[in-house]
Amino acid sequence: MSSTIIRYFPGENKEYKTEVVAKVDPIKVKGWALDTLPGLITDILISLDDKYLYISLWLHGAIN
Repeated sequence: MSSTIIRYFPGENKEYKTEVVAKVDPIKVKGWALDTLPGLITDILISLDDKYLYISLWLHGAIN
């Protein structure tokens, strides 16, 4: 569980490379154990036309 989406792809010499595709920044909240509430990505959906990537943020209560 994380707040980043990482793409893995084959590189040179049969090694894999990584690239951060998306990152959700934490938000400041009151009444939480910590000062900030991390973005917890729980679901990922790619649109049928492959144009959009939707993510569900469970702790933030949002869909981006």
